[in-house]
Amino acid sequence: NGAWYRTGDIGHVDAEGNLYFRERAKHTIVSGGENIYPAEIERVLTAIPGIAEAAVCGIQDDKWGEVPAAGNVLSPDGDTKEEHIRQALGRELARFKHPKKIVYLDELPRNAMGKVTLDELRIMLVGE
Repeated sequence: NGAWYRTGDIGHVDAEGNLYFRERAKHTIVSGGENIYPAEIERVLTAIPGIAEAAVCGIQDDKWGEVPAAGNVLSPDGDTKEEHIRQALGRELARFKHPKKIVYLDELPRNAMGKVTLDELRIMLVGE
């Protein structure tokens, strides 16, 4: 019947008709009118040697409305300084996509299914 089924997912279809998942729509960060997809930032962060896991969510910002913030779990032998993270982000992403705040965590907050709980992560990142 040509009706759309809305899943809340964001993705794209390539020239060959393959469908690619990008992000959940509700996870999209809107900063100064620009859409920022946490998965894109997480991909860059987890490619940095010394970072075992990363999760990104939006936090409130007086100027931009919302900005990205990142929680990183280091590898057991990881010793990644924020300066190295910022350099890697600068090579891969536009400046407005860089996390305003970078926090090191012992572990990411997860629910019983093993998914990162963004509400708990946001509290850990803003320190409230």
